[in-house]
Amino acid sequence: MLQDNNQERISAEDKDFPGNFTLMIDLTTGLVNEYEAKFSGKDPEHSAEYISKIDSLRATIAEEDFLDPVFGNNSNLLRADWEQQVLT
Repeated sequence: MLQDNNQERISAEDKDFPGNFTLMIDLTTGLVNEYEAKFSGKDPEHSAEYISKIDSLRATIAEEDFLDPVFGNNSNLLRADWEQQVLT
């Protein structure tokens, strides 16, 4: 998901971040909601409007709930520091 070739530094502006973050949001919201309902035979837990709202907020979620807390005022972090920030 991150810097290719296991680079030493992780950048807040990594070109691969938006696509991978979108995939993680889709996997943890829309697809889970869709397939849980499909396999359980129950109605989806969340409405299509709820999932659509998450989709429309994806950029805000990425910036305010992930990038800002992890990177703070830094534009990049050492991989070990990034890993520690993500874990906490």
